[in-house]
Amino acid sequence: MRLMSQIKRLSKNDIGHGMIMSLINKKSSEGKLYRKVMEHLRKCNYDLDEFFNTTDFIICMLEDNVLQKGTPIPRRLRKGIAILLEAGFIERLEALKIEGYYMPHFGVKKESRTTPLCIVFNASVKSKDRLSLNDCLLSDPNLVEALYNWLSKFRFSRYALTADISKAFHSILLDPSDAKYTGFLWCEAPNRTATFAFQFVVFSVTVSPFLLRQVLQTHLQREGRPDLLSQFYVDNYIQTFNETQSLMQEHKCTRENLERANMPLTGWTSNVRELDERMS
Repeated sequence: MRLMSQIKRLSKNDIGHGMIMSLINKKSSEGKLYRKVMEHLRKCNYDLDEFFNTTDFIICMLEDNVLQKGTPIPRRLRKGIAILLEAGFIERLEALKIEGYYMPHFGVKKESRTTPLCIVFNASVKSKDRLSLNDCLLSDPNLVEALYNWLSKFRFSRYALTADISKAFHSILLDPSDAKYTGFLWCEAPNRTATFAFQFVVFSVTVSPFLLRQVLQTHLQREGRPDLLSQFYVDNYIQTFNETQSLMQEHKCTRENLERANMPLTGWTSNVRELDERMS
């Protein structure tokens, strides 16, 4: 508690980023003290919002949370970033700080054998008196039909066929000049932090569904199947039939059409037993 008594004697002008960093670094081992320190800093009217959006703070949190040894989520996070890098979806930038936008990221557990942890990038986070990336992008027109209309399709036909495009948004290249707006920090090792940026469209960005639909529309028109566009809800393929023969033929044609666009359909499901057993 000696440290806490010393902090209470500090004025606002005495408190700098370096001191806050030293206090934050005690978070893991002295959680209660950390909370008391933060309360005192707020009482001093220190602009914590400004500091909490600096690169120094983000790096500190990465080192504190990502590099915990032996915990499953950070280990899976590291593996997930490594997969993105190896696949070419992201690239490492030479500069640590960029004149663009940093996306916070976190892991979400999924009940999946192939992808037990999904890395979510948040393009809606904004700092004090500043806009987020999504605030700066157009969200209209919304070309995605209402979900209710899609669900109602299952009520009017006897058979259903569904699938989804594998890594749909990662199939669309970004203009290199836009990459700096998809930056994020990653702590590779203690005291070694790097900046990465996406080379492909990011799922959480407002315009991504629009871009995906435009790419699908362009490809399907080239294939002579513009009618297929109406069977997609974002990256999900949903179609219903009254005859099994029509379903089987459409399954084959649709799969081949999307493979030619390097956007393979996966996760096929159907209530036609013959086809469902073949796809499983």
